Amino acid sequence: MLADMMQPLVGALSTMLALVLVHAAVIKLRQRARMLGVLHEFAGVPPRWVKPAYAIAVAIELAAASALVWPSTQRIGAGTAAALWLCYTSLLLRALLRDRPEVDCGCDSAAGDRPVDGMKLLRTTTLAVAAAIVGWPNLSTAPLGLQAFLNIVAGTDRKSTRLNSSHPYRS
Repeated sequence: MLADMMQPLVGALSTMLALVLVHAAVIKLRQRARMLGVLHEFAGVPPRWVKPAYAIAVAIELAAASALVWPSTQRIGAGTAAALWLCYTSLLLRALLRDRPEVDCGCDSAAGDRPVDGMKLLRTTTLAVAAAIVGWPNLSTAPLGLQAFLNIVAGTDRKSTRLNSSHPYRS
């Protein structure tokens, strides 16, 4: 029942995530020189691997975006997007922990217009969680915390979406 109610939300969320990925890929393609520098300075990619890493990053973003819009490949796209955003999150966290917030992370359209901060970390983490929600195999078997969150988002009460007795976290 919850899964049926959430399908429109999951579809919209999947489309939004695909658009974010396409936008990120377009920025990388338009600002190639800047992004090559970001890969070296921010991500720590050795100079000889910067161009292949750039091509791979763009390809992964576009492949994940493409996969997200087709129901048959949506879970693969969501998993790929979640993994990608978790990688970005770890790089942002590394920059913050090493006290290098001034480094250009490539997160924005304009070079170095804002330093790395907690909001960028929150943004990439939120995108990763959103992708994980889209990719969850069966929303009716989601952990209780995720179900409670989805109930709030869907505007339902707990009684109308009671877990069945076969739920793995329920005795």
